[in-house]
Amino acid sequence: MKPVLSLLLLSAASLSLAPLLAQAQSWEWGREWPGMEWQRSTELRLEQAEVILQQSDILFASVHAEGVLSRPCAALEVPRVQRSGKVFRIVLREASGRGEGICQGLSAVPAPFYLSLPLDVQGLPTGIYRVEVNDLHLQFFIP
Repeated sequence: MKPVLSLLLLSAASLSLAPLLAQAQSWEWGREWPGMEWQRSTELRLEQAEVILQQSDILFASVHAEGVLSRPCAALEVPRVQRSGKVFRIVLREASGRGEGICQGLSAVPAPFYLSLPLDVQGLPTGIYRVEVNDLHLQFFIP
């Protein structure tokens, strides 16, 4: 008996993304993606970061950071922000899941991110402050 080779060809029209889209719309930040267990966390490599100050009746400050995730299926973790004296430390990390087998074909696709985080500067005295975002060091002045 000769071996039989069967091929299954799927067109984009025959694939239904509706269940996946419904799942994505019901997903909330901070929850694990259904079926994805996060196993590894690494610090993000940033391409750029800046501190933006805006003043009206009160002073607002925020850090804007951008970079590229190491894998398309990685996810940003909730940022950690700490202040000690005149230094703000922000740690940005990404988590990779165990279910990365489906992402192997996407490895050449960059996954950029842009993040904006508020800094609590209310009541701080005038002076120069440092912001350390992973390996980038920034400064800003509170008038």
